[in-house]
Order: sequence, then structure tokens, then C-alpha cells
Amino acid sequence: MIGRATPPALALAMCMWMLAGSLGAAGCGGDGGGGEQGVDPGDNSVIVVHLAIDADVPPVYRIEVHAHLGNSGQDATLYFPMNGDYSSAIPADATLALLIPPTIDDMVDLMLYGLVQGVRVASGRNQIQINVRGRAEVGVPLHACNGGC
Repeated sequence: MIGRATPPALALAMCMWMLAGSLGAAGCGGDGGGGEQGVDPGDNSVIVVHLAIDADVPPVYRIEVHAHLGNSGQDATLYFPMNGDYSSAIPADATLALLIPPTIDDMVDLMLYGLVQGVRVASGRNQIQINVRGRAEVGVPLHACNGGC
């Protein structure tokens, strides 16, 4: 019998930078909150997501990121902040980053939602190829959910 290898589990980490373009060599904060204290992403691949929240979207206090690997069919859902709403509205031009294990080389479909007290009020999508052990950047506009997300 010929065995088939199981693909590595999609294990993602997310962090957020409040200032566009502030991603540096230090990587992201260990609590998922970004800020001054960074963590080296090591050999992980990094996908930098630049948000563009439309003006008609109400203030968003949490971002839900659904990542789907196109070829392997693996999914992961992450939140920023991880535990509950952010203390103030997330800036319209915020930047998020996904850290992806270097064993994964695939196209990533991203679906993002802006949340207010757990309710989706905005959504956006895009896709990007992982740059293994490197950095790839993608923009995701968030549009108001008129009639549901």
C-alpha cells in the first residue's frame, strides 16, 4: 500500500502594526498587539496585509482573518486582537501581518471582516502567493456589509 503524506497543518500567527509601513526586521509583538517590542519572525514567511477601510464603515474594533491555502485546502481563522475588541477603533489604514511556517508554499486566499462587538460590519478579500521565508504584501479594502457579510 502506498501511503500519502499529510500536509503540515496551517499554523498562523498574526500581529498588527498601527502605522502603515512600520514592519521592520524585528517582526511583530508577541501578544499580537504590535508596538515597540518585536519578535523576530525567524524562518517564517510573512504576509503583510494593508487594510483600507472605507469611510462609510462604522468604527471597527476587531479584525477577523480567514486564511485558506488554495492547493492544500487548509483553513485558519485568526483575530486581532485575539481576546475581545480593541480599546479604540482600528485605523482605516492599519497593517496586519501573518506569520506562516516555512514548510508551506502555496497561494493564500484571505477573507477579512471588520467586527464590532462580534458582529461583522465590513468585509474584503484578496489573495497572494507565499514568499517562502520572505515577505509578501497585499492590500485588502474593507467595504461596509450592506445586507450581511
